[in-house]
Amino acid sequence: MAAHLTQVPASLSSVRPEVPEELSDLVGQCVAKDAAHRPASAADVLRRLEGIAASLGVSGPQVARRAQRRLGRVLGIVAAPVLAVVAGVAIVNRMREPHAATVNAMVRVTSDPGLELYPDLSPVGNQLAYAAGSSSSMRVFVRPVDGEHAIRLTSDSTTEWQPRWSPDGSRILFLTPAGVVTTPPTGGAAHVIVAAPEGRLITSATWSSDGSEVAWSVGDSLYASPVGGGAARPIGSAREVHACSWSRSGRWIACATETALYTIPGATLGNTSAGTLVLFPASGGTAMRIGDSTSLNESPAWGPRDDELYFVSDRQNTRDIYVLPLDRSGHAGTVQRLTSGVSAHTIAVAAAGGRVAYSAYTTSSNLWSVELPAAGGTRSMREAVAVTRGNQTVESMSVSRDGRWLLFDSDRSGTADIYRMTLPAGEPERLTNDAGGEYKPDLSPDGRFLAYHALRSGSRDIFVKPLDGGALQQVTHTGQHEARPAWSPDGQSLAFMDLAVPRSVWVITRKGSGWGAPRLVEGSDPERGVASIPSPDWSPDGASMTYAFGRSLHVAPADSGRPRTIYAPDASRRDPTVSFAQWGRTGAMIYFRGVAPGGVSGIWSIAASGGRPQLVMRFDDPTRMVQRTEFAVDARHLYFPVADRASDLWVATISRAP
Repeated sequence: MAAHLTQVPASLSSVRPEVPEELSDLVGQCVAKDAAHRPASAADVLRRLEGIAASLGVSGPQVARRAQRRLGRVLGIVAAPVLAVVAGVAIVNRMREPHAATVNAMVRVTSDPGLELYPDLSPVGNQLAYAAGSSSSMRVFVRPVDGEHAIRLTSDSTTEWQPRWSPDGSRILFLTPAGVVTTPPTGGAAHVIVAAPEGRLITSATWSSDGSEVAWSVGDSLYASPVGGGAARPIGSAREVHACSWSRSGRWIACATETALYTIPGATLGNTSAGTLVLFPASGGTAMRIGDSTSLNESPAWGPRDDELYFVSDRQNTRDIYVLPLDRSGHAGTVQRLTSGVSAHTIAVAAAGGRVAYSAYTTSSNLWSVELPAAGGTRSMREAVAVTRGNQTVESMSVSRDGRWLLFDSDRSGTADIYRMTLPAGEPERLTNDAGGEYKPDLSPDGRFLAYHALRSGSRDIFVKPLDGGALQQVTHTGQHEARPAWSPDGQSLAFMDLAVPRSVWVITRKGSGWGAPRLVEGSDPERGVASIPSPDWSPDGASMTYAFGRSLHVAPADSGRPRTIYAPDASRRDPTVSFAQWGRTGAMIYFRGVAPGGVSGIWSIAASGGRPQLVMRFDDPTRMVQRTEFAVDARHLYFPVADRASDLWVATISRAP
């Protein structure tokens, strides 16, 4: 009875392969939890049973009698009484549920400095392909699981990530900015088999079960291309589809959605937010959602058959490995947690079964500060000092208008909450303590209201919390990804961005005791990934707002009017691109985060009217990595997060109780 309430039974054909698929599907419908998904009546079931009997070669007046005998032999029960069929199959399903899986014998395979990520096991599970380096520069390697010598596959200078073994073990594909590339597992010349569309980034690639095709994702779309060349065929679409994996039978492609930043090398690698796993029919069609959408769900990996899908989730606070049983129709059963506290980033399961590989990824970051230089000067990381300390991850921050408070998000309590501290060195005070994560805080000019975005129902929304103890207000409700709110100087409006691609900038204004409808300021940012994050910021006089858009710097009138580009990088002059912008406190300057050709990373300033940018802060210390784009500025200082990232590879055994 408990199983009937809480679990989806395995399909009949999965435990009795000789059962016709039509009968297995009918029985599955008969035991559906939702009455709307069951047959309408016993008469309907009888008609379908007679049709199945006829398909077995029985016809005419003998249908009922012969079908009863034949179905009885197949099932081991009498087929004519429909209730007996349903009850008997339910009993068989409960008796034949797979034994609980366990993961044990965990062995650390790498312990090198830096990052080792994106593991994939060879078909027999004895070799490991992976990417290693820093979050901005990675190369693909192969090494024996039980050995130490690693082979670098290429000498190319571009970033490489997400390697995948071909089903026969003869090739390895991986991603580069140019597209999907393959090379032999012993190294050698790389061959582009799928070129990235102009200005786009391919976010995942996976071999078909026979190795003849590669499925690849870009933006919200999933395609399959012949390995030998030819036109791509569309498979389906889902928001920010990525991390795809083709099932062993070739029937399904499992993908993650919503959280592409989590897997892409760069500043937001490992960025955690809610996402959903989906199944696509490999022949093409609509994505079917499996699992929840209120936590991180990433890196789907098939077991030896189509009845088990492994994945990474933080649904119980830490990133761990889970397994989800699936029936023949792709319907999910009860999820099972396999590890506890391993900090898994991505995983892979050997085609032969029995082994799972994962990257144990950890990160911490604290806020640092440097004094703004005199006109024409440039600061170095050697001059920066730590503002916060401890085992935590800080992503974003802001300084109150009066310069008294530094606000930031931190996971020091287990999940991301909002804190504030008095400058320059006060004790952090926790302002939120909800179960979900809260990010990107901004304090209203009068200091009474805290704005932030939070993950409550599978998407980001803007919230306003009165600090005097009043009721929490949810400002946006669209189901999109509204994020990074910023108060207008008069405290009556919030500017924010929609983080979904294509990105856009909006303003919403108070209306009575609530909020009015959002107004679009600028939409369809052509950039994807983290090239630019149009987190808007108001000018001190409230007349304009600035934000990064398409790697350029834009300024828009606060009330209405057309946005204008005040700076666009010129590659011939080795100009820096723009990824995040903040207005200076006097209103004369705008500061932006960027990277110039040659790898120069830092913060630049530019006159609010436009002109040439000036480098004011150079991130030049490899031991103090400033990898996120966010920063804050007040009248005298810059504030930014300095990260410490590490990741090693582990291999473990998957076993089941006898």
